[in-house]
Amino acid sequence: MNEENNTQKEKVLTVISKFIDVDSKVDFNLTESIVFVKMILALEETFHIEFEDEMLSTFKFPTVDSFVEYVVDKIMNKEQIRLGDKVD
Repeated sequence: MNEENNTQKEKVLTVISKFIDVDSKVDFNLTESIVFVKMILALEETFHIEFEDEMLSTFKFPTVDSFVEYVVDKIMNKEQIRLGDKVD
């Protein structure tokens, strides 16, 4: 991961830590749905991103890390588009 990705990862972890214990080894799928929705809304508002409907389930993300990586990828892709870079 490059420095920008690490910075974004820390920002994402800061937002989601308001909703869940990011250091917990508890299965991410056990996150209550209302908590997950609130977390999604906070991330969308904070980073000006939008989650696709099919990604609005904790079952899409087996771990907190997989969820964070997904969010960071969305943020980085948004930044590349904003800067006019080609996104693969």
